[in-house]
Amino acid sequence: MSVAEAITLMLAFGSFLLSLVNTIVTLVKAIQD
Repeated sequence: MSVAEAITLMLAFGSFLLSLVNTIVTLVKAIQD
């Protein structure tokens, strides 16, 4: 695997984690209301 591929993978995984965290935070806020 090349460096560019590794960086692309990390970026894709990072954005996936961010959206996952966003979803969880939204759910928690909805539950607390």
